[in-house]
Amino acid sequence: MNDGAPKRKPGRPPSTEARARALQAAREILSTDGLNALTIEAVASRSGTGKPTLYRHWANALELGMDALMQDVAPALPPDLEASPKAAIIRQLDRLIESFSPPKGAQIIQALALCDGGNEMAQRFRQHLLYESRDATRAMLLGFIEKGQLKQPKDMDVFLDALFAPVFYRLLAGDDPLNKALPAQLVDAAFAALEPDATEEGQDT
Repeated sequence: MNDGAPKRKPGRPPSTEARARALQAAREILSTDGLNALTIEAVASRSGTGKPTLYRHWANALELGMDALMQDVAPALPPDLEASPKAAIIRQLDRLIESFSPPKGAQIIQALALCDGGNEMAQRFRQHLLYESRDATRAMLLGFIEKGQLKQPKDMDVFLDALFAPVFYRLLAGDDPLNKALPAQLVDAAFAALEPDATEEGQDT
């Protein structure tokens, strides 16, 4: 993973087909051998793509690995205000947990720990894997609040932390699994503070 790139030189534009072959090769290496085994040399050999071509797309193997991991993670679901609030948020958390299933979850955490946070690829990686789902959930919550189906939390960011932080804690700690029961458990615990009760609804009428 420490194979830094030489300075990029002007030349032919990178090939779209070569990029696709390289990403597929990287995904195969990640699946079978993990992030530590991912090198520019290994991807070049498996994909039949020259190293200079790879370096036109990615500065190093870590950037290539992050790009490959993003290919396997589905984007966040768009806001769904037709379902019940709980069902909509549970589906969003289900999508996130599925994206972080083994071995991808551990590799994503490893890549986040290794990457330079100011790097453009690292910023894309964080946005796609960490923030898209949170942003979509925020939009859904605001929509349900506007419809009167949920109360406004005292602090929206803290509320979102309460929903999403346990997922990343379990990934980091590695002791408790990310299982199918977790989204409903998190939503039940968090929503207890947001659902309007019958007394409040009666006072508003």
